[in-house]
Amino acid sequence: MPNDHDDESDYQKTHKHGFDRASKFQIVYSDLLHEITNRLEGQILYSESHDWIPSLKFHWTLSSDSQKVALRSSIRYNVFMLSLLLLSACADLSILEDDIEMNVQTWCAPNEEVDVSRVYDGDTFMFWENDAEIKIRMLGVAAPEVDPVECYGAEAGDFLEDLLVGEEVRLEFDVECVDIYNRTLAWVILRGNDPEIAELITLYDLEGLYSDGSYELLVNELLVRMGYATVFDGEVDQSIRYKTRMEDAEDASKAQIIGLWQECE
Repeated sequence: MPNDHDDESDYQKTHKHGFDRASKFQIVYSDLLHEITNRLEGQILYSESHDWIPSLKFHWTLSSDSQKVALRSSIRYNVFMLSLLLLSACADLSILEDDIEMNVQTWCAPNEEVDVSRVYDGDTFMFWENDAEIKIRMLGVAAPEVDPVECYGAEAGDFLEDLLVGEEVRLEFDVECVDIYNRTLAWVILRGNDPEIAELITLYDLEGLYSDGSYELLVNELLVRMGYATVFDGEVDQSIRYKTRMEDAEDASKAQIIGLWQECE
């Protein structure tokens, strides 16, 4: 294996030609990997590197058997293409097998785009579908009640109303789609380019802000981070997608003593 000395190791000398040729294929290699994930709304998480080949972890979120079939087909084709590139680069194919880990998780429903019609309280809102008003309970969020009124309940409801009413949001689902009250459970993604919201993302050090000022904001996380709600432990413990981010948001809010942590006993 390569060492940390300044001079080239025997390993580096032996494989130098392969590495030189391999560097020419890095862009193609990366493009192929992104083609797999982009087709199926997957994510690539870069971790350690193995020489010129990134050590990768794939996480696909699938919601149907047909998507699973498509995933397998796409993987077979693209791994075949990657294998040809690796052979051309004189690299060891075992590297690909060792450095790629795939985790396929099936959610209870596919993503859905909806227009928010009204807010019920600090963690619940509605949208219209086929002449019926559907209630969405935001996953992992426990905002103070508005009926009867609890401390900081009105503030939480007002903030969510200003943030979401009239906006289109993306609903992302987790392991369970409904709660014991038959309410739909969802992670809520707000997209846009409002400078005030972008400023909040920066201020509270949240993910989802892009260099052009646009964003994809996890609203559940924002509510907890700003102290408008606490983490609903039972739901987060049973969920997968954003568990760590929600817990980190609550820890930061507590540490800064903001929102309900400051105003309520």
